[in-house]
Amino acid sequence: MRNTIEKALQKQKEAKQTNNEYDANSSKASTSSPKLENSLHGSTSQVPQLEPFNIDLERLSESGHIALLGERKQINEEYREIKRKLLANAFGGLSKTLNNPNIIMVTSSRPSEGKTFTATNLALSIASEQDKTVLLVDADVLKPNVLNTLGLERRKGLMEYLAGDVSDISEVLYSTNIDKLKIIPAGKSHHLSTEMLASQKMHETVDEFANRYPDRVVIFDTPH
Repeated sequence: MRNTIEKALQKQKEAKQTNNEYDANSSKASTSSPKLENSLHGSTSQVPQLEPFNIDLERLSESGHIALLGERKQINEEYREIKRKLLANAFGGLSKTLNNPNIIMVTSSRPSEGKTFTATNLALSIASEQDKTVLLVDADVLKPNVLNTLGLERRKGLMEYLAGDVSDISEVLYSTNIDKLKIIPAGKSHHLSTEMLASQKMHETVDEFANRYPDRVVIFDTPH
């Protein structure tokens, strides 16, 4: 199935062909989507500027998370061993036999088993790789805990996108002070949250996450 970006690029190509019939100085508007075009090419001139999350790395280290400031900790080695196997599955020879192998979902059978602690540490560890980027998505929309664990303020997120309150996923995708880590918060609570997570829109969004950037690992902190 052609994903959202492929369809948009085709429309963009058709629009450029149409525009070639007009003078270069014509004021006629382009039929391409400026929001998607900006998203693809890195321009933010027509997309709202989102304030990056500022993660206190020293606080995280003191609270038991892996350290990204140079100190050696046992937990760093433990998550390094875990991520090596996951990265091998996502980008190694086995990846050709898997569907969306760069998607990682972290869950648990009961509350308070360390699910979010694992998801955030795994994201931090992979973000320290030289050639990989990480998107951490808080999909535990009933009991979101990613922002609280990282010491960050609540913002709009996944539920606003699925509910149609924002029109593009880029409006709830936040950069951080960790260069290779981006975050999508859970967002507001909603009485149809379970149905939204099971929707076709969510399915297409996961596919787009998996295929838009070939070097990206997407980690979902999911409901238990």
